[in-house]
Amino acid sequence: MASPSPSPLAARLGEVEHFLDRILASGWRNAEGDRAGLGGLADELAELGLTEFGDRLRAIGQAADAAEALQRIAIATAACRMLQARLIAALPAPTALESLHAGKAIAPPRLLVVAPMNVAGQELWACTRLERGVAAELVLLEPPAPRPIDSTAASQLASRSGFLRQLIGGAPSSGAPTAPWLRAELHEDLLWRETLPLGDGTIDRRVATQGGALLFPEEKDDVAARARASLHRGGANDHDVVVRAGGALRLRVVERALSATYTWLDPTMQSAFERSIGDDGWAVAWVTPQSLTPLAIIRPGGLLRRAQLAPLVLGAASVPLGD
Repeated sequence: MASPSPSPLAARLGEVEHFLDRILASGWRNAEGDRAGLGGLADELAELGLTEFGDRLRAIGQAADAAEALQRIAIATAACRMLQARLIAALPAPTALESLHAGKAIAPPRLLVVAPMNVAGQELWACTRLERGVAAELVLLEPPAPRPIDSTAASQLASRSGFLRQLIGGAPSSGAPTAPWLRAELHEDLLWRETLPLGDGTIDRRVATQGGALLFPEEKDDVAARARASLHRGGANDHDVVVRAGGALRLRVVERALSATYTWLDPTMQSAFERSIGDDGWAVAWVTPQSLTPLAIIRPGGLLRRAQLAPLVLGAASVPLGD
């Protein structure tokens, strides 16, 4: 018998299992972002009627120490796999799953596109998954295939950004779409490709299931607008959050002399950093209590220039940040 097609619930259970695996791989104290992400997944599963399972996930974040957390992770993992087995075997759904069809649809993951990079010779995008507006997880995304940009969206972007370009002396808009870095979002379910080491933890490489259509949110929904504005005027501060609701994506002052102490997704990124940074400068970085992972160099703007993002790719040119 053919396997049933994946459902929104199956996708969420798979995401829970990946979160639990990463917490085990990273260590309890190093997995703050993943623990926060479990809380959001617990809320979504509770809305589908899986309140008890959601409570098990929340209990992990409330554990007093690593030993207690390990016991709760084992219980939650067993429960997760039992639910997955029921779906795969197409058994009659228990009462707790009946609300899957009657309840509201689960929103797909929401990613903010951060910067391009080469990891193990492959072009990837660093993105952060937004959990209730917070930068909760660093993800490597296979770049979506090029596609036409909606002309209405492009004209709206051009009209909103024209005044700033005139103010700082930039070229007038040609109607071309703005660069996606720290601006565009992707709202699609993601397929897991592989889990890669990152310092003492791990990072997932994923691909969008529907081709990866980029969205440029309106100003009120643009989570990184405040950070970009501060960079354009040269007014950023060390440790500033990039996403307005908070999280591990930060603006940091970095130093070439300290490059060996930073965590790198690929050795070529460290080489590009050391060639491009000067003695010190700015970076957009993923920051945890244990590590700082530069994702791109930032060149702040000022009265007569716009801020630019310099990818940590050997030979790559800097590109202006969107307005």
